[in-house]
Amino acid sequence: MQAKVFLKKHWIQRHKINNGPLFGMSQPSYMSMGWSIAFADVNNNGFEDIIVANGHLQDFIKKIDSRQSYAQPNQLILNQEGKKFLLQQNDKTFSTQDPKASRGLAIADWNNDGKIDFAVNNIVDKFEIFKYTDKNSNSWLGIQLNGSKQNSSAIEAVVTIKTNDTSQRKEVISGGSYMSQSELRLVFGLGDFKEPIDLHIKWPDGKASHHSIKEINKYHVLNYPNRN
Repeated sequence: MQAKVFLKKHWIQRHKINNGPLFGMSQPSYMSMGWSIAFADVNNNGFEDIIVANGHLQDFIKKIDSRQSYAQPNQLILNQEGKKFLLQQNDKTFSTQDPKASRGLAIADWNNDGKIDFAVNNIVDKFEIFKYTDKNSNSWLGIQLNGSKQNSSAIEAVVTIKTNDTSQRKEVISGGSYMSQSELRLVFGLGDFKEPIDLHIKWPDGKASHHSIKEINKYHVLNYPNRN
């Protein structure tokens, strides 16, 4: 009896957590097959958005299921201030290109303007780079970490910033997407915040450092404590 009760509660909890309509994720993700996904604040409003590279596994899927296709639009799903997600319309995002069977996805700020750009690898097709051109005036903060001699890229370092009564946390990760490596620099969207920022770093070996960042809308290089 206890096992049955547990399973029922577990199913209900999962059903609530995965309730796509509640967060606006059900319709955009229902028919697509995502190979790579990245979280990034593309409009620098302080809330991380979702970028997905799609493409079906089987090139003959259309013959089996007319609703499906081998080539599929990629997706940019915007975070609505933590309340829900909204799929960016095709005429306003990188899915305006002819659908392809995409696989790899990497993100980086190619031109150092503080806005995240995307690179997508496609099966038997051209590699594509998409520059994010939204003209919002939101502020941002870029961080590059120089780690210890044993971990010069500071993989697994955690950076936390505080702006007024809110905070953001990002981790330096290796990989994270299908056969792809995104840039190791971190970009924090600040919205309309323009004051000095309190920044905390938990380095991979457990050491910690605190920094007061007075200049925003630029990249800062921060070094591991006592790094020679």
